[in-house]
Amino acid sequence: MLTVPGPGMVVVTSAARVQLVNAAVDDIVILFIGETSTECISDGWRSSLRMSGGLPDGVYIESMPVMKSFPIASSGTYAYYLNGQMNSGAGNGDAFFTAAITAVFYPS
Repeated sequence: MLTVPGPGMVVVTSAARVQLVNAAVDDIVILFIGETSTECISDGWRSSLRMSGGLPDGVYIESMPVMKSFPIASSGTYAYYLNGQMNSGAGNGDAFFTAAITAVFYPS
């Protein structure tokens, strides 16, 4: 959560490490930054990862950065969340872990 004194812009940056267990199926992962814990809006502000099912079977770990800006109209407290979706290839052992999120306020 971030408390701001007035109007401006908040820029949120985040990164997560993603573990994928490849088993001959394409894996597609998408990360989003939202204002709720369930927001997964595909507005161009996202990070996506596609891992080919043609790679050797095994466990792969990748870092995924994502950034989004939010206009702020007035003072208050705002919350931001890193949300993820597995669009293809979900299986046992796939996981999001060691995520970090930073929000910076720029006054108008």
